[in-house]
This record gives sequence, C-alpha cells and structure tokens, in this order.
Amino acid sequence: MLIFILNAIHMLLIFVPIIIYFIKQKYLKPWFKYYVIFSIITPLHWIFFNNKCALTLISRSLGDKQAKKSGFSEKYLKWLYKPLMKHVFNLKWNSDGIAKMVNIHWIFNFILLWYFIFYKYVCK
Repeated sequence: MLIFILNAIHMLLIFVPIIIYFIKQKYLKPWFKYYVIFSIITPLHWIFFNNKCALTLISRSLGDKQAKKSGFSEKYLKWLYKPLMKHVFNLKWNSDGIAKMVNIHWIFNFILLWYFIFYKYVCK
C-alpha cells in the first residue's frame, strides 16, 4: 500500500504542470512555490543516483518488484512515452531513448510552469 501511495505521488508530481491550469489560484498559492523549486531540483539530483529519481529508489527499497526490473518511466509512463517516442520523436524504446523522452517531458513541464508563472500567475 505504501508503494502504491508513493508511486501515485510520483505520478502526480510529474503531471502537476498540466493539472495547475485546472486549479483555482487560491488553492495553488500556499504550495505552488514549493512545487516549483522541487520540480527544478528533480532532474538535477538524478546525476547523484545513477540517472534515477530518489522516489524510484525509495520505491525499490520498499519492495516494488516491478520498479526493480525497470525504471518508473518504463513501468508507469509507457502508455504516454512509447507512442510519442515512435511517432513524434522517432526514438527507440531502449534506455537511451527513454532517457531522452524523460528529458523532453521535463522540458515540456518547465515550459508549462514558465508560462503559468509569468502569464497566468505573476502577470495577471
């Protein structure tokens, strides 16, 4: 159960940049600044964990057998990544292609956050 909750939080954190466009700003105000710093730090910490996310490593240490065989993206984001990799970015489903797709996803997330901060949040 703890692994499920951790992975659900992991998934939620990945898609917050899309979700924020559907949440009223009064609900965002208390926690949004913390999410922004967290999302900026996320890709930066991967270098210290052999290109793995700390949440994935915690999930593995708690016994997530599927996460031990593959990474979080391979297990939980295949439904999104594989079609994009094949039809949009012409990438192969291997560790190099998945790493590129994860980085493309984070670039997309940062663009969504940037747009939200400067055109929806600050400059409103």
